[in-house]
Amino acid sequence: MFTQQYEKGIGNPPPRFYLDSLRALSILQKRSNKIVMIPVREFSDEEIKELHSLISIVRSGRVKGKWRNFKITLNDLSLEGFNALSERPHFFRLDGSEVENIFDVELPLGVSESVFRNGLISNLSEVREAYASGIRDIELQIVAQDGEADFEKTYRDFVENSSDENAGTLN
Repeated sequence: MFTQQYEKGIGNPPPRFYLDSLRALSILQKRSNKIVMIPVREFSDEEIKELHSLISIVRSGRVKGKWRNFKITLNDLSLEGFNALSERPHFFRLDGSEVENIFDVELPLGVSESVFRNGLISNLSEVREAYASGIRDIELQIVAQDGEADFEKTYRDFVENSSDENAGTLN
């Protein structure tokens, strides 16, 4: 028999990203009652990107990023709503419910609110023509004012519980 001493334990610890990923997946697994099987292989670039996003959602309930363009349909556009459309930059707030598909498991993320800043309506002349002809279901094509702008998405279930042990703070 002999004695060995290790400065860091038996081996090097795993990278912090993997520990944070496991914690986020564990929390989402408990909330959804779905089993997440982590594959025994290297993660793809897309999976790494999704895991970073899930860590941020679980940690703070918020994700920030950049956007370039999107489309949105306004149903039964009122005169007041039509008059608010202009050539100046707008911000758009979209509410929805989201799920994330990772490792072939759909994990519900709950209700989210997205705010897109500095958006211009690129098809404003077409919108005006359509509205004048009586069309009230209008598709807006939104582009970022300078080619790219900020957005923030808030996940209500995680913001409300961000200090809760279940939501976890991953340092």
